[in-house]
Amino acid sequence: MVAAVGVLKLCHLSVSTCLDADFPPLLKQLMLKDKDAQVVTNYLTSLQEIWSLEASTSKEAARERETLLSKSVVYYFFNRKKEFSE
Repeated sequence: MVAAVGVLKLCHLSVSTCLDADFPPLLKQLMLKDKDAQVVTNYLTSLQEIWSLEASTSKEAARERETLLSKSVVYYFFNRKKEFSE
């Protein structure tokens, strides 16, 4: 959970440092492997905000943001919906 929020804070300080270090793809991998629903929520929120900040200037970031809506990711969240709170 700390990693997700920390990367988001780093992104607010320096977007280029965050993207150059490939933190968003790492967060996405961690999000899809973590068993704790609250941590997954923090990863998702951080990724959405990071890619939204960068999507206006980067086509790659816009594509990455769209991968959060891919069929496999949506099914992943549907299969885990009972674990998440409102």
